[in-house]
Amino acid sequence: MEMIPKALVVGVLAAVQPTPAPVATEEKLNRIWAEVAPLHGYRQLQIAPDASGAMFLGATSDDGVTIQLPLLQVRSGIRMGTTATAADEAVDVLKAIRGQGNAVLQGSTHAPAFDWFGSAEEILVRLRSLPEDGGPEMIRSEFA
Repeated sequence: MEMIPKALVVGVLAAVQPTPAPVATEEKLNRIWAEVAPLHGYRQLQIAPDASGAMFLGATSDDGVTIQLPLLQVRSGIRMGTTATAADEAVDVLKAIRGQGNAVLQGSTHAPAFDWFGSAEEILVRLRSLPEDGGPEMIRSEFA
């Protein structure tokens, strides 16, 4: 059975340092929205009542962003069978959210655990360079 990818979901755990002021604010979330929504077709912004996070909703349930620190998640539908465009979108959004901030890539609970700490951009660049049919073991070996 051939598996055809439908969406790319990239989730990173941001290395958020505790501060007296909230890390996420309504102003910051609105600035991120203003930067990425026109470029990626997000249609709706939902900010948490306490402004601690937000969701950007796209045209389909495959397209969106979740900011719920420390979790940052970008979902991109794969159109015309290529993950490169979806990965580029994830890079754009994560750059807007965290700039060159650090993230943690964590392995699946279905295999021996691994963590890899580095910039969100580096993680995505390295993931994008892997063959599309490589599977989890190739990801694990790339970040070993």
